[in-house]
Amino acid sequence: MTTTTINATAGTARRRSTVVVAAGLFVAIFAARWAVADPETGLGFLYVLPIAILSMEFGITGGLAAASMAFALFYAWAVAGHASVSVIGYFTRGVMFPGVGWLVGRLAAQRRLLESQSRRWFEISNAMLGEVNFDGYFTRVSSAWERCLGFSPQRSQANRLSISSIPTTSRRRLPPSETSSPPRPLS
Repeated sequence: MTTTTINATAGTARRRSTVVVAAGLFVAIFAARWAVADPETGLGFLYVLPIAILSMEFGITGGLAAASMAFALFYAWAVAGHASVSVIGYFTRGVMFPGVGWLVGRLAAQRRLLESQSRRWFEISNAMLGEVNFDGYFTRVSSAWERCLGFSPQRSQANRLSISSIPTTSRRRLPPSETSSPPRPLS
């Protein structure tokens, strides 16, 4: 199996599990909404969770679809349960659900764009670029590490960065008075 096929399969599995989790949340929130009939408890606002989850995975389109589902479930509960929800209650949810779906979807899309640009920059750079976690281990290195040092990315990532591993210069630093000539007058 190629890397592209593996990544596509992993992406499909991740998307399926995201949909399953969101559907489970929709069902659980709807059931909780039926168990507690008082609209003032705010249980319906928990629909923001599956909206955000689907927005992060599927972008703005997924967020708006989830917002539509959340509003439809809220409306079904209000009508079938004979709950007295005011116009402001409907308006609030009608604005908030799609607003959260759009905002989270937009932020997720921008993050994906930044990640792809960062990945591309990392790939084309001639410099020895690396990212280090808080434990001091490389989490990602550019291909220049292999070209310059002969280490594979996996071997480089197995190494821990420490202050002693950073090369230092052996030259003595001269004070500015010894390195610069006195200013000459302008003529």
